[in-house]
Amino acid sequence: MDFSGKITHKTNKETVGEKQTPKQSIRVEEVTDSEHKNAMFIDFFGKKVSELEKVNVGDVVTVGVNFKSSEYKGRFYNNLSGWSIKVDQEWFAKPEDDSDSLPF
Repeated sequence: MDFSGKITHKTNKETVGEKQTPKQSIRVEEVTDSEHKNAMFIDFFGKKVSELEKVNVGDVVTVGVNFKSSEYKGRFYNNLSGWSIKVDQEWFAKPEDDSDSLPF
């Protein structure tokens, strides 16, 4: 699934688990005028962490996300893992001023 929005937070890189796997996360919030915006905190692992080097807080992006649920000691947790990310250039393009253009 793809999720689009603005990066509002980017964590520092860290290593996790017995295999010392690289991990970095971002928070992506919908770009909308709605008072109640959807947001996701998405983890990138391993080689996918390098994908986050090309994005910054404030960038509008589309993230490819995998959903996973896991159980630990009788409790269930949802995980969102990113596998791709791209900056949405169209959000940064200024609209052309067409006030002088003719309607035909």
